[in-house]
Amino acid sequence: MKKLLIASCLILSFCLLFILLKPNKYIEQNNPIPKHLSTQYKTEIEKIIDMEYPLVIKKIDNLAKDAEELKNKLPNNKAVKNNNFQQEYTNLCLIAEICIPATDLDLYAKIMQITQEKYLNIEYKPFATDNPSAFKDYLHPYFINNNVNQNKLESISKYANKKISVIEKYCTEIGKMQGY
Repeated sequence: MKKLLIASCLILSFCLLFILLKPNKYIEQNNPIPKHLSTQYKTEIEKIIDMEYPLVIKKIDNLAKDAEELKNKLPNNKAVKNNNFQQEYTNLCLIAEICIPATDLDLYAKIMQITQEKYLNIEYKPFATDNPSAFKDYLHPYFINNNVNQNKLESISKYANKKISVIEKYCTEIGKMQGY
């Protein structure tokens, strides 16, 4: 029985190792932007970033406002523990964990679509995720190779992280009151 269990674990380990070491076709950068289109790519991507930046910031502000309103609806005392505010607590934490981190997802998806369709002449295949980090990882080499100014993208991340920190504090406070 032990030998069968060990053999199964070894086979499973090799399968997982093969899957993990298999190159990801989305992350590989085999197709650089053609040199004669580099300046055009840089200009177009920076224009999109400039146009979308205030919209993303506004989304973050609206979500932070929603989170503050949810927090303010909850009593600031031990009465929270005696009542069930599970839904409000969950909604508040979801804003910090999912909603705010995904605010720039549409921006990255739009940039990736233009990069693939217009500049690489490949079919746009978005990632099946609600986290923009896969898009960031894919696009980063294109940004570097074509000198795309990423300051506003970094600014969005920093701003989102500040708002997330505030909302996480709300979640911690309410979680303690609820006994979580």
